[in-house]
Amino acid sequence: MESKETKLALYLFLLLGLGLTSCNKDDKTDLPLNSILEKTWTLKSVQNTNSLQILYFPDIPTKLTIEFAENKILNFIGICNSGGGNYDLENNKITITSLITTEVFCSNIEWEEITVQSLPKAKRFELTGNKLIIYCEDSYNLVFE
Repeated sequence: MESKETKLALYLFLLLGLGLTSCNKDDKTDLPLNSILEKTWTLKSVQNTNSLQILYFPDIPTKLTIEFAENKILNFIGICNSGGGNYDLENNKITITSLITTEVFCSNIEWEEITVQSLPKAKRFELTGNKLIIYCEDSYNLVFE
């Protein structure tokens, strides 16, 4: 016959085991992806990752947008050009690959170039209110609304 102490120890051991296995989630994101997907995000500012200087754009960003489709395709519409690529989300990590764009030249293309060059360097993202911030390595962090 088992003692109360043995039963209690066994019970606590089982609870501890259940607690530890429930913390072992897979690497897929639990964030509300509907907040990111199928929405048009408009560039509002960029932050230089080296100097931490934030640049705001008058008027121009209303023409610079990205959209994440459910099929893991990223669509990009710039000031003069458009394009797309593939993306993958895991937790708060983001990877953007195979980004291609048209190559039409026009004035005020600097913001478009910054965005296109930064997206493949994306490492993680953050949703804060109605803002999507994409943190890029050795480049510019991109702030969309």
